Amino acid sequence: MKRTGIHGGRALILIGLSVLGTPAHADQLRHEIDGVNAEFSAAAAGNAAGMAALYTPNGQLMPPGSEPLRGTEAIRKFWEGALASGVGAVQLKTLEVFAQGAIATEVGAYELKDKGGKVLDHGKYIVVWRREGEKWRLFRDMFSTNVPPGPGSHSGTPRAGRNGRCDRLETNCRLYGQIPLRHDPIARLVSVP
Repeated sequence: MKRTGIHGGRALILIGLSVLGTPAHADQLRHEIDGVNAEFSAAAAGNAAGMAALYTPNGQLMPPGSEPLRGTEAIRKFWEGALASGVGAVQLKTLEVFAQGAIATEVGAYELKDKGGKVLDHGKYIVVWRREGEKWRLFRDMFSTNVPPGPGSHSGTPRAGRNGRCDRLETNCRLYGQIPLRHDPIARLVSVP
C-alpha cells in the first residue's frame, strides 16, 4: 500500500482550506461589514451615488441576467435604475464572514422592498470585500433571487412589454421598468439600448 499519497492528499486539502480562510468569528470584522451594509441600506432610500461609493473604484456588480458591471459609474447607473423603478429599501443580513488578510467574503440574504414596505424580492448574495485604508469596501458583489420561476417561464428568455420594451404598467415589468428575464425579478435591471 502506498500511504504517502493519502497523507499527501490530506495535506494538500488542509493547505487549500487554509488559503480560503476560516470563518471569521471576530466581532470586529463582522461589526465593520455590518456597518458598511447599514450605510448601503441607508443609501438605498434614494442615493444611488452613495451606494456606488461603497464599492472599490474597480469594483464589480454581478446581477443575474447581466454581464458584470465594472466601475463606480456603471454600478451607480444600475442602482439608480433600481431606485427609480420603485425599490425603496434594501435589507441585508450577514450569514457568514470569512477573512484572509485584507480580503473578506460575506455570505448573506437580502430583501428588496418598495417605498410602501411591500417585499419586491428576496434572495442571497456573496460579496468579496477588500480593505482599503481603515474601511472595508465592496470589491465583487453577486446576488440572485430566491423567487422561483413563474408558470410558463423560460429560463433566460427575455420578455418585453407590448411595445417591445418594458411597459411600466405591465405586472412583469413593474419592479424596474426595464426588460426583465421572466425567471428572475432582479434581472429586470438589465437595460435595453
